[in-house]
Amino acid sequence: MASEVLALTAVAWLANKLGESGTALEPGDVILSGAMHSAKPVEAGDHIIARFDNGFGDIKLSFH
Repeated sequence: MASEVLALTAVAWLANKLGESGTALEPGDVILSGAMHSAKPVEAGDHIIARFDNGFGDIKLSFH
């Protein structure tokens, strides 16, 4: 139960922070409230592709 409360607290914080800048969470938005792995350093010229199952598709990032 404690982990669910922490996750809901994190989502509430996110919604409030977005609201401060005039942005809102919309129905159907996907919120990932945790990391799949540690952060990795990047440099200009790096290209990263994250592939997700279940119809989420790919995310491609290029750093300039």
